[in-house]
Amino acid sequence: MGMISNIVKEDKRDCPQMFDRLTMDAKTPLYNGCTSFTKLLAVLKLFNLKARNGWTDKSFTELLSLLKEMLPQDNVLPCRMYEAKKMLSAISMSYEKIHACPNDCILFQNEYAALDKCPKCRALRYKKNSAPMKVVWYFPIIPRFRPMYHNAQDAKNLRWHAYERICDGKLRHPADSPQWEKVDHDYPNFGKEPRNLRLALSTDGINPHGMRSNSHSTWPVVMIIYNLPPWLCMKRKFMMLSMLIPGLKQIGNDIDVYLAPLIEDLKDMWNEGVEVYDGYMEESFQLRAMLFGTINDFPPYGNLFGYSIKGKCACPICEDNTDWVRLEHGKKNVFLGHRKFLTSKHRYLGWRKAFNGT
Repeated sequence: MGMISNIVKEDKRDCPQMFDRLTMDAKTPLYNGCTSFTKLLAVLKLFNLKARNGWTDKSFTELLSLLKEMLPQDNVLPCRMYEAKKMLSAISMSYEKIHACPNDCILFQNEYAALDKCPKCRALRYKKNSAPMKVVWYFPIIPRFRPMYHNAQDAKNLRWHAYERICDGKLRHPADSPQWEKVDHDYPNFGKEPRNLRLALSTDGINPHGMRSNSHSTWPVVMIIYNLPPWLCMKRKFMMLSMLIPGLKQIGNDIDVYLAPLIEDLKDMWNEGVEVYDGYMEESFQLRAMLFGTINDFPPYGNLFGYSIKGKCACPICEDNTDWVRLEHGKKNVFLGHRKFLTSKHRYLGWRKAFNGT
């Protein structure tokens, strides 16, 4: 019920129809005389069971039909999956379906919104059946920050790094890092407001079908909130899916094309910010946010930052001093200089025959 009340209290300016619909469903009893369940609460609890146990849409529809027959005749429980989803669509994540060039050149938005062909490669925007060639799913981040601050407990947790963190010189959280202090020093107006968000971006390619023979590659882009305590910031509840980039191949260095909508929102939140109501302090304030860091393995690191990860100087730390060897027959670069980072008395330093003799 706490989540329901937070959603119902959400700003009317974001979606007044959603507010009215949720208010009505949250007050409507499941049937006359029922005091423990409202229409909205009953459907939410059933959907929660469906998600936790992996029920199919067909089995869920059959369950709704059976429950509707078992309850008194004047009950308002939806009898089909479609009706239940339509009722809950008001509290689902808002999203934008943005058409993209099939060759990853542009997104058909802003100045390209009215075009039917890519201005760079001339590829068609639509198939013969009028379906778009490629679609990117963007989940705007700003409307999802507001409900977090409406919840008094979440709003309090978002200040944890400033008021509840143990400061004893040990590194337990990104707030203990020199980088956090540097941001506070370089941008004092941003740092003096503990409620301002410091975000991390994580992305990687996955095969949603789970088949190695399938070349499909989808790239989810996830935002992590570092304001939260360490036992919460990596929980699924607070990890925000911001983009889904589908395709038959890896997007590579063209990922910057797809990240454009997210970057625009982040720039707005850094420059102007958005007005948000703090349920813990019971006041409104101007919320700003910054991209504090990224979490990724080496290939996405090269895509996101444009660093060469396949050449002779692939190590971003060693750069020109990277210790590399070219395999004559394998035609690959390998990096064998790991031992130079060991302590002077480490046993591996004497195992010349086991390594490259140096």
